[in-house]
Amino acid sequence: IIEITDALLYVAVVIILMLFVFRLISFGFDYYVKSHNLEDNRDLTGSLIPMLNKVAKVIIGAFAVVVILSKFNVNISGFLVSLGVGSLAVALAAKDILSNVFSGLIIMIDKPFRIGDRIRFSDNEVGDVVAIGMRSTRILDFDNNIVIIPNDEIVRSRIVNLTYPNNLVRVFVDIGLAYGSDVNKIKKVLKDVADNNPLVSQERPPDVFFTDFGDSAIMFRLVTRTEDYRNAWQLRCELREEIYKRLNEEGIEIPFPQRVVHLKKEN
Repeated sequence: IIEITDALLYVAVVIILMLFVFRLISFGFDYYVKSHNLEDNRDLTGSLIPMLNKVAKVIIGAFAVVVILSKFNVNISGFLVSLGVGSLAVALAAKDILSNVFSGLIIMIDKPFRIGDRIRFSDNEVGDVVAIGMRSTRILDFDNNIVIIPNDEIVRSRIVNLTYPNNLVRVFVDIGLAYGSDVNKIKKVLKDVADNNPLVSQERPPDVFFTDFGDSAIMFRLVTRTEDYRNAWQLRCELREEIYKRLNEEGIEIPFPQRVVHLKKEN
């Protein structure tokens, strides 16, 4: 009874110490973040520190298991050999999982995007990064659905970060107007529409370009920028509505597609 009690107490003390070290590690990471004012650093607080916290806990947990086994005179060397062989078998069986884990580390080190960034991925899909995990990255799309993509797939794909290096994003509107319209008047109307919209950034003033001669219209492009990528869709809609209203007021025609057909007379 004394030996069993001693063994149980030993295991309990090791487990309590392990849990204490777990808490200490978490407290250490939290203290580091707060002492260096890193709460707003999405790279650290959102992805890297949680992963380091988990890895540290796994290492401490493995060490605690070894300490407990040594108490009961278990041959640790044989255990380590068995563990190594088992790890190799697991690695071969779970190579895809390990590939995703290493890809997650690459994402956190290379930083192609951060938590909160809006990215374009896969088949021209767009969404906001909400989590970067050890196996996968979670993206919130415009349908309010979470898209879970394996990290290995993200590392091998082409990613467009719409919020890097800053939140300033370009918004443009293409429009075709009737041949014979006053080009200078069109440019003035389109620029006035952009200048009067509060969502348009004045950091880089809006501009208007005569882009092409179409089959039925002359083509123009209004180029603006907004300071928050979240406003891009709303700004584009507001610009279209106001442009349509102003063109009607100014008597500038938006033509329908048309073709001129010449009938050949038979002799």
